[in-house]
Amino acid sequence: MKEQIRMLASLWSPTKFSRQELSAYAEQWMLDDTRKGMYMLGSVSLLLLTASACVYGLLGFDSIYIYTCLALAVLSLHMAVSARAVRELKALHLLGMTLLVVSGMAFVLVAHEMGVLNTALFASVVLLFMVVPLVPWGLREATIVVSLIYLIFTLSTVSVWGRFDPENLWLLQFFMLSAGFATLSVIARGVHIRRHDIKTRYELEDAHRRLHELSYKDALTGAWNRRFMDGHFVEVVNRCRETNCELHFALIDVDNFKQMNDRCGHDYGDLVLQRLVSVFGAQFPDQGYTIRMGGDEFALLFSAREPEKIIKDGVEALQCDAKLFCEDKRGKVQLSTGLVSIDVGREVRLDALYAAADKALYRAKSKQGTVIGQSHLVAQPPGCAGYA
Repeated sequence: MKEQIRMLASLWSPTKFSRQELSAYAEQWMLDDTRKGMYMLGSVSLLLLTASACVYGLLGFDSIYIYTCLALAVLSLHMAVSARAVRELKALHLLGMTLLVVSGMAFVLVAHEMGVLNTALFASVVLLFMVVPLVPWGLREATIVVSLIYLIFTLSTVSVWGRFDPENLWLLQFFMLSAGFATLSVIARGVHIRRHDIKTRYELEDAHRRLHELSYKDALTGAWNRRFMDGHFVEVVNRCRETNCELHFALIDVDNFKQMNDRCGHDYGDLVLQRLVSVFGAQFPDQGYTIRMGGDEFALLFSAREPEKIIKDGVEALQCDAKLFCEDKRGKVQLSTGLVSIDVGREVRLDALYAAADKALYRAKSKQGTVIGQSHLVAQPPGCAGYA
């Protein structure tokens, strides 16, 4: 019993999932699908109502039938056009409900005007229920629509008891209940399939995204790799510049890394690289990237007002890192850094930027105890300003 209740609750809305990110994905997916459904509802209603007006004219029905169908056809056309411009799921649902409810009220008014429930009205009621599944409603919205249509016809005919033939009223009830049940069954099955489809699509896209991301990540440290930098340099630069601060590019090299590996072991050397990425990544969690260029060489691309302070803080944090000195390891981790800055709004090439930072790094290594190398660019590309 609990399983059936849980399944019914899941059919209530196609966009409600246990995971928030999946619900957000479903919301966007359903917005596009519902917009197409509303356009189809308007188009099909326009076609059916126009055809009905023609048939009523050929069969010699009263002009009120023809005018009603043509007026509803115009409303359907308006809805089909409006559905393309609406960008909110609830507004789309309200738009579809309005068309269906107004159509139901129009048919009821025709019946009251003519004083008879004839074949034309029964056909209109059946068609009204038939077009409801064209829209990818949730079971909640579909139940509201079907209930409103049913109540409009029922209350408007029962309220004037004696005006219509009781046999026709019972027949109308049978048609509406049967059509309503069939409509909700079709929609419930559609919601079940649609939820499964949304979940499957999300998982496939998420797996593809994670696989794509892994191809740009360094397996040992979790930093971005050289392939990522080569392929996404312009995108990364634009994202870092969102703060309107100067953009900075730094090359970081672990001094005497080979001797460290020989003295302390490769496991410790790997740990140093991992902690380096973690420590510097914490210095600019939102507006910066740490990239492993190869071996013990890393690049930092970030925006900040005091880049030297960020790098010095990172170096000091690494040299005091508890995970590096929790065992009996002698000596401090020493880093050399070459830093280059780019003026706001100027373009720069990765190869020129790398060459400038590499030259600054070389100067830093040539000076004992120097953490940050400062260098002018020999061939200065547009937008690059070195530190003097």
